[in-house]
Amino acid sequence: MKNKKLLVFVLTLISSLTSCDFKAFSEDEFVGYADGSVVTNDNLELNMSNLSIYEYSEKYSISFSMYIKNTDSKSITTSLENYICYRDSDGADYGMTSTSDISDITLNCDLSWGTTCMFTLPTSPADETYYVFFNLLGDTYKFYLNDKPDDLKTQYKVSFYIDGIFSESVNIAEGKSFSNIDWISSDYVYYCNTWYYDKDLTDSVGLDELSGEVDLYGTNNLILKYNCPDSTTSCFISGVNYIPKSGEIVVPRSYINKTIYALLSGAFNYNLDGLKTIYIPLDISRISSNNFTSLTDLENICFEGTSSQWNSINDATIPSDVEVIFNTYK
Repeated sequence: MKNKKLLVFVLTLISSLTSCDFKAFSEDEFVGYADGSVVTNDNLELNMSNLSIYEYSEKYSISFSMYIKNTDSKSITTSLENYICYRDSDGADYGMTSTSDISDITLNCDLSWGTTCMFTLPTSPADETYYVFFNLLGDTYKFYLNDKPDDLKTQYKVSFYIDGIFSESVNIAEGKSFSNIDWISSDYVYYCNTWYYDKDLTDSVGLDELSGEVDLYGTNNLILKYNCPDSTTSCFISGVNYIPKSGEIVVPRSYINKTIYALLSGAFNYNLDGLKTIYIPLDISRISSNNFTSLTDLENICFEGTSSQWNSINDATIPSDVEVIFNTYK
């Protein structure tokens, strides 16, 4: 068995699990984690523990212990039904490869019954989500073999600040990574490639995981300002965040799967020193007034369509020293 190696799981998040960590989704459905979860029903206490995962011959052997204790004053005879391991991504099922008899289990008062359950899986639970499913005394149980799913994790309040301005607070599950997050707040879209714990943007979050309530700070790294109402399939340009070193701005055809249909009034008109060329796609159907007139460095507006198409969408006054070039787009 020289190919056998133990996959070590760091279970710091679940080392102190108790029955309160076991979540009931309905009166007869329970979802938990297969290592350290305890649930107490009206007449049973069920404990899942000692999860081990081994790799052998390009497959993965999973084993864990299950103990059932009768907390009722009467003896109970029952069985584990529909005991299957499922892969969450495609619903593929895998039967047990080794266990004691799980039918006709007799539980005397205040006594426990235990077994070791084993499954052979094609991939590691570290890479794909698997869960064990079974029925017991009319209740349904679902135990995950990998990390707890988000809806079982503690929710922490996270407040986001973009460019020093409060954006929004949300509840996010423990373990969430905050590296390279697209953040959509209300109608506005931001992109921050690094989040920080401090307002001075010196203590970066990097790949750290969330472990409590926290304020996160970032800078909007999008060149353009987008307003993208959630209820529509289109959005518009409302301003410019900064000018690239090239002095060129290319208005994209879409953003976050929404068509960009307009340049709002004032979107291209203030504090834009160094902006020399703007590329506008044919997808734009309206260019509002109060654009371009204050751009002292602007030389060219390149439009993908024809002169007549430009005239049909443009309400802005073009300065005399700015050339509109048609049938041109990057």
